[in-house]
Amino acid sequence: FIMSNATTQNSNPDGATFVFTGSGTCKLTLSQSNTLTALPIEVSSGTTLNADSSILSGSGKFILHDGATLETSHATGIDGIFNLDQSPELSEAAGYSFGGSLAQVTGSLMPETVSDLIIKNSAGVTLTNSVTINGTLELTNDMFFLGGNNLQYGTEGTLKYSGTSVQETRDVEFPAENGPKNLIINSTKDVDLHASRSISGYLDISSGKLDLGTHTMTVSSASYNGSNRFVKTSNGGKLIMPVS
Repeated sequence: FIMSNATTQNSNPDGATFVFTGSGTCKLTLSQSNTLTALPIEVSSGTTLNADSSILSGSGKFILHDGATLETSHATGIDGIFNLDQSPELSEAAGYSFGGSLAQVTGSLMPETVSDLIIKNSAGVTLTNSVTINGTLELTNDMFFLGGNNLQYGTEGTLKYSGTSVQETRDVEFPAENGPKNLIINSTKDVDLHASRSISGYLDISSGKLDLGTHTMTVSSASYNGSNRFVKTSNGGKLIMPVS
């Protein structure tokens, strides 16, 4: 959806709404010269709205529903999207994605509990506030920083690596204690384990390889079927899991 140098008006007596719905990603392109007048925008569950560098101004309402995802390229993160007269309604059960080309912060408007947090920006993304992740933290690179804040995982929290170049795990996202329950490798290159780690859930290698180096990885279960999907133990590393 693209709008330039315009003002929306809502003349529907029952109230009209822009609703972004459907699987996949929708892109919203608005400049600061646009004004939303009494026209709500909603993003439905299962939909990703890539707001990119758009700015929403005016008296309109914005609702991000449970299960939806909001993506931005603003340097100020989620805060950069909104210049509305009322605070946006951003669900704690939604996802938040950062894909700018300049360094970003997550922004104070991002809830301190989220479903998913997706880091795509190779220039770096830094937390503005502490965050608890109940769904998945997905990293396409190693440029995610806490900024003095805390990262916590919910009871079903998952860590996912999905880069296109070699990645190395770090204490930042994969601490020795209170780390993720599950680990997913979905990378086109190796993911190198930086230290011995234990998870109470599953290891899923859907693409790429997990190189243990000299370290030990302890998991409850593992799946990595396929000739190009496996755990490397050639340097003495060990994968430990229960025998069923």
